Amino acid sequence: LGPRGELTFATASGGGIDLRRIPAATIERVEVIRGLPSSRFGDLTQGVVLVDTRAGAVNPEMLVRLDARTVEATLLGGKRIGGQHFGTASLNLARTRLAPGFQDNTGSRISAQLAHRSEGDRLTLDTRLDFFQVLDDQPPSSLSPDLASQSRDNGLRLSERLRWRLGERSRLDWTAAFEGVRQRSFTQSPRLRGAMPFTNRLTEGTQDGKFIGGVYVARVDVDGDPRHFYSRLEGYLPNRWAGLEHDVRAGLELRREWSGGPGYVFDIEFPPQVEFNGVNGYDRPRRFDAIPPLVTSALYLDDRVTRIFGNGWTLSAQGGLRLDLLHWGSTWLRAPRDHVLQPRLQLELAPSQRLRVRAGAGRLAKVPTLGDLFPAPQFYDLVNFNWYANDPAERRAILTTRILQRGNPDLMMSRADKGELGMELSLGGGSQIALVGYLDRIRRA
Repeated sequence: LGPRGELTFATASGGGIDLRRIPAATIERVEVIRGLPSSRFGDLTQGVVLVDTRAGAVNPEMLVRLDARTVEATLLGGKRIGGQHFGTASLNLARTRLAPGFQDNTGSRISAQLAHRSEGDRLTLDTRLDFFQVLDDQPPSSLSPDLASQSRDNGLRLSERLRWRLGERSRLDWTAAFEGVRQRSFTQSPRLRGAMPFTNRLTEGTQDGKFIGGVYVARVDVDGDPRHFYSRLEGYLPNRWAGLEHDVRAGLELRREWSGGPGYVFDIEFPPQVEFNGVNGYDRPRRFDAIPPLVTSALYLDDRVTRIFGNGWTLSAQGGLRLDLLHWGSTWLRAPRDHVLQPRLQLELAPSQRLRVRAGAGRLAKVPTLGDLFPAPQFYDLVNFNWYANDPAERRAILTTRILQRGNPDLMMSRADKGELGMELSLGGGSQIALVGYLDRIRRA
């Protein structure tokens, strides 16, 4: 956040998922996919971390953690509520002092989740409602009374996962989620600025300016309302072809991210930047709802085949093809701004239970951030006349403001071409030796 990095606090408005909002006690399992993932995973250039929170019947627990820095309490439980229905609830409260005895900086979290699972003969539904608040508070200190920041994110997320069994093994999965976050944050710091002419114009034109300078406190508020929507429809269709068992997946993904609210706000007379290098202009306050949304869609097809030979060797092959589209405009019906076709292939040979040899190659794609796709306009205050007399009544300045709309119409998704070759040897007792060679080539990042 901030065109020159003047905002240093962590916030959900930076994009992605803030992992501070997920308490460890509510996690059911974590799956890590190293190296090259299958084609069902997109918008990445490295591995994947999947986090599942608890649902279904869970024995009631109350967990308390106390140490010199942290106070944390968790309530968790779930039970059958009749027939094929299960309900789960969790509540987590945590507060941490980052440097007790030296600073008063604190971080706190409130996280709650209600989950409902319905398990039928052919249809399973998982519904989750999540609430979270993450607060990062860095108050002024006696040594730095003008240096402070605070980030407060409140969010609500509704998600649904449907699994419909079509046959003995085939099924249709649908996942959808909508999340809204309310962010109210600020940062302030002292600035030193020499006497210079100043104008607060937000449009192009010429006007009289005034002189500002000296030491002042620059405060920037970030008041945003980020929104995220995600949906994936996937068919799992195992079949037997050419004497081999195939695990085939085909899917469609839709994603949309946007924000609203006053956005990036500060007093133009006391800006967070004081230098002008002749290349970048000055920033002005910018509303988040004036920034277009990020809209993507994807199609993928993936197949996995495993064969066991008579001498006990196991060979697995997984190949897939993914097409990612980055759209113009605000809907998925608009023409694509960019598209990336991503073939991926992975092979694994296991001569025994102790030894595995793996190889993989393919392409991945990463979507640019909204801040890169739609950078802030730059304001150039050109000095036409500057008379800085000793007598303030005699000082005079005339400035002309020009605005450079810095668009990035040619910015596309980055491409990551990857190759891997490795082996894993189990030594017994949980020990192993792994050796992996890899090659990554990222383009247009």
